[in-house]
Amino acid sequence: MRYPFNAIQKRINDRYYRSRRDIYSDFKTFVDCPKLPYAQAIDFVRHILPLWDGGELNIYDLGVGKGTYSLNFLDAVGQIIGPAHPALKSLNYFICDISFRIAPDVESALRHFNVHRIERDITRGAGFMRKPYYVRSSEMYDDLPAKVMVRDESGIYEVLFDERAAVCGFRRARIDAHTRQHMQLMPPGYHIPINTACAENMLAAASRLRPGGYFDISDYGFSGIDEITMLTQEEFNSSIIRTYGGQPTIDVNFIYLMGKARAARLDCECLPQKAYVERALSQKLYYVELEQLYYMTRRELEENERRLRRFGYELSLLLSGIEEVDDYKHMRVWRSRCHRNI
Repeated sequence: MRYPFNAIQKRINDRYYRSRRDIYSDFKTFVDCPKLPYAQAIDFVRHILPLWDGGELNIYDLGVGKGTYSLNFLDAVGQIIGPAHPALKSLNYFICDISFRIAPDVESALRHFNVHRIERDITRGAGFMRKPYYVRSSEMYDDLPAKVMVRDESGIYEVLFDERAAVCGFRRARIDAHTRQHMQLMPPGYHIPINTACAENMLAAASRLRPGGYFDISDYGFSGIDEITMLTQEEFNSSIIRTYGGQPTIDVNFIYLMGKARAARLDCECLPQKAYVERALSQKLYYVELEQLYYMTRRELEENERRLRRFGYELSLLLSGIEEVDDYKHMRVWRSRCHRNI
């Protein structure tokens, strides 16, 4: 049988995230690194708190996983403004997921904040959101159903997959005008993710924002055509789908998402995630992959030199300034008339 990728992805993911097994050992992510949520907490205090009218201060966190990303953000906000700040009493933090698998120690720590659970499939609209000041998600969009397209001189085609998420055929694509225009900009022969469910969620969430509010999306993918063509067709086409523990994820096409946002008269900016964190923290950081993905300062590298060597890192090379292309991105979306730069 041949299927579009979104059908394969949704079926497997629904089963995967509702299973009882430990899924978090299947993959490495940045959600345990406190520097990204601390950077977002700095922005939240700088940009959102001045807009707060003294009423409900609603934040929605989509796809919370084991909860570390949520807890680190809340802890950081408390550290920055102090535990006695009145905003903490008015802050309602809504964690949203298809099913909850929060780690026990994180669950206990979250009880110190006004945390509310919403169990739902977030691809089914954003009507549950009550005037959020801030919406955030980390490494969720790569899980949402997406199509894969390719173009050649004869037209635009949808890539089809078998039940193991392996390419097994093509069919002429039925696409809207925006997607057709987008694909005309893409290099021929390259399999391009079209993250339809991501775009729908992004636009729905943005429509619920209060004036001045914004939506932060952190995930892996690409935000420029040069990031596509730096790889050969074969290399790129074989890398956009990554399978962890039998679960297929797909790169987020931030070019497509930015185009959809602007077409909806939203403003948006997208930066490499590390550059965003460095700017917010005013620190030079280094990307490392240990038990999880992490950003370290120079001092932290030096303090962990022995551990880094066990993972194959040479400290002098890390500090040399030679860096790989950063495929982790941080995208912010806000209403055009309420400008909110990254």
